[in-house]
Amino acid sequence: MSAQATPKTITITRLYTGEMLLSKTEKHPNGDLTLHKPLLIIVSQDQETGQIQVGLNPYLMMLKKEEMTIARSGYLYSEDTDETTQANYRRLTGDIIVPPSGLILPGQ
Repeated sequence: MSAQATPKTITITRLYTGEMLLSKTEKHPNGDLTLHKPLLIIVSQDQETGQIQVGLNPYLMMLKKEEMTIARSGYLYSEDTDETTQANYRRLTGDIIVPPSGLILPGQ
């Protein structure tokens, strides 16, 4: 991580191409972003029930490096996610899962 970049946080970034990516993100002072282990967010509607479904697929699955840098001109926004989304991201990417604050009791 660059000394000037912000610490990595789990964000949703919307690219100008319309794609939405879930990733650990470093924000650089010039507005560029470095996305680590990005996942493509796929939103669809079930044909039978009409319910909205969200899927996550690896975005850089065939590359050696699991990160990419996007210039400020390449994205619309990048915002932090909620705790549930963060936990799902960590589970899918193999990152250490940190439970939300509170007590962890047997049987829960």
